[in-house]
Amino acid sequence: MTRPSLQISRRDFLDGVLLAAGGVAVAQSVPLRTLAAALNAGACDGPIGSDARALRGGDLPAAFRVAHWMRDRRLTFTRTSVTLAKGCDTDSGTFDILDDHGTYDVIIAGSGIAGLSTAFYVLRQRPRTRILVLDANAEFGGNARRDDRPPIPVMASTAGSYCVAPYADFQKELYGGIGLDWEKYKVVPPFYAYYFDDRTPGILKGRRGWNRDTYGKGLTETPYPPDIIKQLLKCREEFVAWGGRDGAPTDPADASDPKYDYLSLMSLEDIRAS
Repeated sequence: MTRPSLQISRRDFLDGVLLAAGGVAVAQSVPLRTLAAALNAGACDGPIGSDARALRGGDLPAAFRVAHWMRDRRLTFTRTSVTLAKGCDTDSGTFDILDDHGTYDVIIAGSGIAGLSTAFYVLRQRPRTRILVLDANAEFGGNARRDDRPPIPVMASTAGSYCVAPYADFQKELYGGIGLDWEKYKVVPPFYAYYFDDRTPGILKGRRGWNRDTYGKGLTETPYPPDIIKQLLKCREEFVAWGGRDGAPTDPADASDPKYDYLSLMSLEDIRAS
């Protein structure tokens, strides 16, 4: 994949964002640049709409804002402009549609691993393909990105998805082709840290804050009553035992012994009954 021949300004990055792939030059996004307010936190989302920890992830309210405007029939289009009617947020007005005059063979929604992989394999089959990749986040990588900014006390993934270390030739080829420095985004132990507050079911009253290394040393310090912590410790012991069994359930599932497939069909009530 080659770099775009023209760089996108920071403003355009935040107003859309458009990533030019395969040598496509992008000067203005269409019509996403006119809907730049979609990245603003609004009253429609509640507190989560302005929570920095959530907004650094991939599946966040702002990612669906334009779709919600369409759902609520707040958008009307002409050949030269788009009008956003007033609603639960503070965004409204009429905006000009600016055409970048680009011609593309393929348009890809999202610059996560799936979107970048699609662009990579299309270009490998058809090197002269003109590709436009659209993304609403300020960084590439989607849910596989790394988050190491405050107030999270440990390095974490943005949305529960990790950049897997290349264990096969096709991954090494892909990562090299899209310029992914996977070592940079590797999440180092402890992998899990959880935030507990008054909305967390079952915790002790008045407990609020981060728990570091929750499945490791931090498990005994989670803000639950002693009997629940005892159960959690027992569960961890059982999971560790499962991990040492030959053919035990794992991810990916096809690496497991078929004799354990019945577990995927069990409900919570079935587990309690057993």
